[in-house]
Amino acid sequence: GIFVYSRKEWVAILASMLRMGRYMGLGPRLPDRLKMSTIGAHHPRHGTSRVPESMDFGLAVIQRLEATDTIEKLARRLNAFQPEVLFAYPSIGALLALEQIEGQLRISPRVVVTSAEVCTDDMKEKMTRAWKIMPFNTYAMTEVPFFSSNCRFDRGSHVFEDLAILEVVDEHNRRVPDGELGHKILITNLSSCTQPLIRYEITDMLRMSKEPCPCGRPFRLIEHIEGRCDDILELEGIHCSFKRVHPIAFRSSLGAIHELRQYQVVHEDDGLHFNLVPRGADDREILAPKVEDIMKRKMESLEVKCPPIHLHFVDRIERDQNQIGKVKLIKKTVRSRP
Repeated sequence: GIFVYSRKEWVAILASMLRMGRYMGLGPRLPDRLKMSTIGAHHPRHGTSRVPESMDFGLAVIQRLEATDTIEKLARRLNAFQPEVLFAYPSIGALLALEQIEGQLRISPRVVVTSAEVCTDDMKEKMTRAWKIMPFNTYAMTEVPFFSSNCRFDRGSHVFEDLAILEVVDEHNRRVPDGELGHKILITNLSSCTQPLIRYEITDMLRMSKEPCPCGRPFRLIEHIEGRCDDILELEGIHCSFKRVHPIAFRSSLGAIHELRQYQVVHEDDGLHFNLVPRGADDREILAPKVEDIMKRKMESLEVKCPPIHLHFVDRIERDQNQIGKVKLIKKTVRSRP
């Protein structure tokens, strides 16, 4: 979709980004300006490209990098720039964290921020281990840029409720109580009159917190973001015709494998295809039986008949080709059941 903002509305979005910075302990610093590296879309109409370009008016020294570049190239440019703030997709942040741990990347950011993809527990752990700081995660979308952010207490992501109304609902648009996982969300943008969005459907699966944040801010907390309901796989059940398998079943299992640098699961007609990037050249022999065993046991625990497993060792997971550069961890080419 294309979403249109007036100049005044876009200024409000940039102000929201500055507020987000306050949550992270950041603010304008003159004359010694903050050095910030952003890694996002090459496409000039995507938020991860457009917002840094709009923010580059002198408050910070901004290095804009493209998500489609190789990790090696990104590491070289980051080493030369030495950012104090690193802003990237979680999948890129995790790969850069491994580069830092292994010595190819040598930066010391004060703040690391991720956005635009699901930040899994293993991604967060890698970034924390690499830079000895908790990465902040923002929930942003083109429909409502910079919609929420966590704070230093890391109890969830504060929803900026002065910008939009967030409704967590089930398949039939009925409200889901706080503490329970929703099937999707409905967004009403309160800050855009140029192109109003009223209860606009987005397939993200969220769980809202029942408790307020200890920081004292009044905004509600998103406790967890599970990904998109489009990522749920429908597999043959042991005791029923089919069962829905949530993407977290794969993320929690595969993310814990030390020898695995990156992965992608693709559900096709002939089974589950695993694209695997090993950490070292010698890890392939370890990974093959380990991934098969872990996934077979996971399917059994979910009472699912394990489909045929196809392992593919690759040098890198290809990012999407539309110049945005995201990685979809769970994909499916089979048609969903009605």
